[in-house]
Amino acid sequence: MREVIGITGSPAVGKRTVGKLLARLCSFNFVDGNEVIKSLGVAVENDEFVVDLEKGKRAFNKIASHGKVIISSLFLPDLLSSELVDLVVVLRCDPRILYYRYLKRNYPLLKLKENLTSEFIDYCYVRSLKIFGDEKVVQLDATRRSPQALALKIYKMWEGEERRAKERVDWLSIITSPSDIVRFLI
Repeated sequence: MREVIGITGSPAVGKRTVGKLLARLCSFNFVDGNEVIKSLGVAVENDEFVVDLEKGKRAFNKIASHGKVIISSLFLPDLLSSELVDLVVVLRCDPRILYYRYLKRNYPLLKLKENLTSEFIDYCYVRSLKIFGDEKVVQLDATRRSPQALALKIYKMWEGEERRAKERVDWLSIITSPSDIVRFLI
């Protein structure tokens, strides 16, 4: 076991904050995957990263190969080899909360809607399951939990004090009327 924990999820779910806290609990290094990507000289087009996947994979896998590291990134499933990671945590957040976080970040409307749609349809979770496998991936609802509580829960799962339970997260069930679809997704 290399002792590598990955944290992924939609933008603004708390990946970086939880990752830093978890790294302290585990006595691991923390790596902000977005900073790694930026350091590779990525291009930015229409306020979006254009990632060189091969450069990114080499960088992420080199970091992970040293072990004892927490890596957080939206791009984790695309850049980290499944063989190098022991646990992947997908943080989830109620899209109604994310909506306001994205507004505070001044996301353009299209980017806001794309990210909300991704959260509604479980994109990061499904992608992580496909790449890393069911035995390595858990999802946690971060909506009403403090970063400290999330980091402690992950730490307890890592240490084997808590079962790696897969929380059920179903944001589509909060859509109760056509106006919700228009408001969040169209």
